[in-house]
Amino acid sequence: MRFEYLINPQIILPNGDDFELDILAAIGSSIYWIEAKSGDYQQHVAKYSKFARLLGLDFDHSFMVLTDVPDSRCDALSSLFSMTVCTLRTFEERLLVVARNDTAQQSAPADGLAPAAER
Repeated sequence: MRFEYLINPQIILPNGDDFELDILAAIGSSIYWIEAKSGDYQQHVAKYSKFARLLGLDFDHSFMVLTDVPDSRCDALSSLFSMTVCTLRTFEERLLVVARNDTAQQSAPADGLAPAAER
């Protein structure tokens, strides 16, 4: 699988506003958006959730990584907004679960059957 990423890409929204992403990554055909926030994150969660929908990214493919926030708070924010909100401690595991699942789906044959050599 091919891995590509952009750090701090500047984009222009359909309404003409500028927007800067922290990290936009691709593994195969799957796209992942990662934002890191410390301190005052509350004002950003709703905006980022809306932006994730604009990009066509679901809960599993848009991440907000927060510092100094308990896991329970991240879980509550994740349930309110259509983003995965996690801590630095839990981010890697959550991303890897999604990326491995996406990679397995991309590698699976279209007919759902194992390749002939594996039957």
